Amino acid sequence: MTGQNYEDQIYSTKDAIEIVWTLVSTAMIFFMQSGFALVEVGSVRAKNAQSILIKNLCDSAIGCIGFWLVGYAFAFGDVKYVIGFGSDYFASSNFKELETDNYKWFIFQYSFAATSATIVSGALAERCQLATYLCFSFLMTSFIYPVVVSWIWADQSWGTGWLKNIGFIDFAGSGVVHMVGGVCAVWGAKILGERYGREKMRRVEKMRSEGSLGNVDHYVGPAGRNSISWNDHEFQEVLQHVKGDYREAFKEWISTQQPEFKPHNPALIVTGTLLLWVCWLFFNGGSAVIFSPRKNAPAKVIMCNVISAAAGGLFAVFFKPRICGTYSFVSQYDPGTICNGIIVGLVSCTASCDKIEVWSAFLIGTIGSTFYSVGCLLLQKFNIDDPLEASAVHLGGGTWGVMAVSFFNNEVGLFYDAQAGIKQFGLQLLGAIAIACWVSLIVAPFFLTMKKFNLLRVPKEIEVVGLDISELGGVPEEVYAKLRKDFGFLTPNQSPMQSFNRGVKRSMVDDLLTESINKDNEEQVKQRVVFSKNLKADHETSKFGLD
Repeated sequence: MTGQNYEDQIYSTKDAIEIVWTLVSTAMIFFMQSGFALVEVGSVRAKNAQSILIKNLCDSAIGCIGFWLVGYAFAFGDVKYVIGFGSDYFASSNFKELETDNYKWFIFQYSFAATSATIVSGALAERCQLATYLCFSFLMTSFIYPVVVSWIWADQSWGTGWLKNIGFIDFAGSGVVHMVGGVCAVWGAKILGERYGREKMRRVEKMRSEGSLGNVDHYVGPAGRNSISWNDHEFQEVLQHVKGDYREAFKEWISTQQPEFKPHNPALIVTGTLLLWVCWLFFNGGSAVIFSPRKNAPAKVIMCNVISAAAGGLFAVFFKPRICGTYSFVSQYDPGTICNGIIVGLVSCTASCDKIEVWSAFLIGTIGSTFYSVGCLLLQKFNIDDPLEASAVHLGGGTWGVMAVSFFNNEVGLFYDAQAGIKQFGLQLLGAIAIACWVSLIVAPFFLTMKKFNLLRVPKEIEVVGLDISELGGVPEEVYAKLRKDFGFLTPNQSPMQSFNRGVKRSMVDDLLTESINKDNEEQVKQRVVFSKNLKADHETSKFGLD
């Protein structure tokens, strides 16, 4: 490539092929946003599906503006060890005067930045205010993520970051993209708090497991249910929010059911995961032509990713239920676990896929599934409500991916050169700690400040009704159909459980649907919130999965 500026450059055939490969990879990496959106929508309850889609769309848009205005400059503008800063890079002010093809690099790097920001969206699902999340997304793509990029990926044409200078290796982003997103997800989910109803649901489950509600089992029948101690203090605290007319039916339900917040559409989760799997081949393979001297590098990189993902998905099904203590003979195969295992296999392989063998990719994916499983256990232990388990997938898998370089890299890995491997282990550990500390230093104060001023979480009434109805004025089609089907008068032959279900839904469906369909202005939204407060006793039962 020759010429003094962008417009005067003459491209060789090799350069032209590289540009085409980079642009195609960029398009496929950006298409990962569709996969993340499908996984998120399928993982939440139906009443929040539209809000997730709106959030992901706005996330991509505002992230693009932030990365264009200042993010790219902080990442690549005359990097001096810690952060980039060059006036030619802010808002692409002088891209055409620079010899380097910054137009190509900007869109390629933005697709990575958008991926890192989207990771956090799933951890905050169903209860975070949209405006606050968009502020975070701007901060993420304009400052948090670019600084880490400047440490690790800024090459000699821009200057060299301090981590790259000492020998830290992260080929395609286990640390830069996924650890950054994972650390943000953990802090955000912890500070935001659990979804409304999860805490009391967990307390009921704890009482069930400890026997304070009796030895409840699906198969013991009415005789077994008679032994439940309904006077337990903690259970009475839960029960007081249920209207008197429904308490007997509620007691029967709680003694025979295991309430939980289930994903409303596993088909979307699986479809989104398969889409991510395909796009990930370009996520890791996109840089192979540029950075690897071997002609077969892209094909080998892609093969390693396929093997690692397959191993992660298969072994996650075995490891997670046993590590988390949720194994059941009648529910051995959870599609969400398999999907997250596939993703964690891809995340784990991302840092080292350019210089590992295929057998190494298999081991990396397998071990990555254990990191994911342990991460899920830690989320449970510390009561961190992450609907997508994004923290366990991206922080757990990203951390292992960074450290795996020191074991399996065929130039400096421990299995190839013990002395070099030990040194590389220290460098990789230092890099992982530096990334976690930097991200925590920025993101924790941000979320705490938003929480302090009540700007982080939606009101409980809105959370109970659902963000789609309360904030967007819409009802998902399947929810509308379900509510209309359940709406009607009780018949003498209905069971107490049917009476309970229909009573709760009938008390709110007509007004909620009418208001959501005929919503004309914000005043009606306020009236709907008042209405939901008056029906608090009925609405609170939705936290047991009856919404």
